Amino acid sequence: MVTPEGDGAFWTVFGAHRLEAAKRAGLPTLKCVMRKLSDIEAFFAAEAENLQRNTFIDPVAEARGFSMARRFPLTLRSGSN
Repeated sequence: MVTPEGDGAFWTVFGAHRLEAAKRAGLPTLKCVMRKLSDIEAFFAAEAENLQRNTFIDPVAEARGFSMARRFPLTLRSGSN
């Protein structure tokens, strides 16, 4: 998933590993989902992907993510809109 940055570029919210693999394979294009997300929505989407991927996450980065989440409390209902 990507979100527009405003200058014609896109920020990869999640799927960075797939994008890197496509670049290494020499693929000229890669299909993706584009959604306009606020910074906080993009942050939580990226964090969710990191946790679901179940790979090692730097403990400091994980702590920063939880700290950010405490400052922007979302319910399941408000986070799904």
